Amino acid sequence: MATIASTAPTSVDRVHRRFFVAMSALLLAIVVIGFTPSFFLRTRFQPLDPTMGPPTLPGYLHVHGAILTTWYTLQLAQATLIRARRLDLHRIVGVAGAVVAFGVVVASSVVLGGAAPRLAATGLPPEGVSAILFNDIYALICFAALVATAISLRRRTDTHKRLLVLASVVIIGPALSRWRYFPGLLGAPPIDDAYGTLAQLVLLLALPAYDLVSRRRIDPATAWGVGGFIAGHVPVALFVASDRALAIVARLVQG
Repeated sequence: MATIASTAPTSVDRVHRRFFVAMSALLLAIVVIGFTPSFFLRTRFQPLDPTMGPPTLPGYLHVHGAILTTWYTLQLAQATLIRARRLDLHRIVGVAGAVVAFGVVVASSVVLGGAAPRLAATGLPPEGVSAILFNDIYALICFAALVATAISLRRRTDTHKRLLVLASVVIIGPALSRWRYFPGLLGAPPIDDAYGTLAQLVLLLALPAYDLVSRRRIDPATAWGVGGFIAGHVPVALFVASDRALAIVARLVQG
């Protein structure tokens, strides 16, 4: 009886698990809703807003979208398995998750390699192309670092799950930016990109807020992950407007 009581989940454990399930579900919803007009149902929505570009996408973009959707789906599945205390299945799915994470890095690198001319073709000025390109590169580097660290610290479950949630948040920016299409489809002006940045910041701060409410302190993994990602944006923001960054963009656009 004592053994059973000691392994039973406490109310804190249940709240802990609900939070990570809720965060994972929210991130997946943001991806699915955000990419519905421009990816999942592109052929249906593109005639309503031709600024999306051609009605069909290259094959590598379909692969990229499928891999990213799989990543966020696995994140929700893993959080759900932990809540159900199915650690055996969680470990098995975790191997698949590591493979998918590697696929995210490879597929995203391919997409970023051809991003500059594709963005320039939409009419974006060089400064806009530079901002999107280098911020996305920075986010991908952070994603790879966070996932690699989470895998190496997988036995420290509190650290592991926080780093994986943060890894998913740091690359959510493109999905949030796609929400700007919805007002256009309804005949209203597109949402300013600043709202997407603000939404990502709110998602980042959700984890330290949760730590403070549930533990009355911020977990070190949360502090380093959130603080490091935000602090790293300062040199990136300075670089994207520099002459060197714009020169790199010009060379990439020209091929």
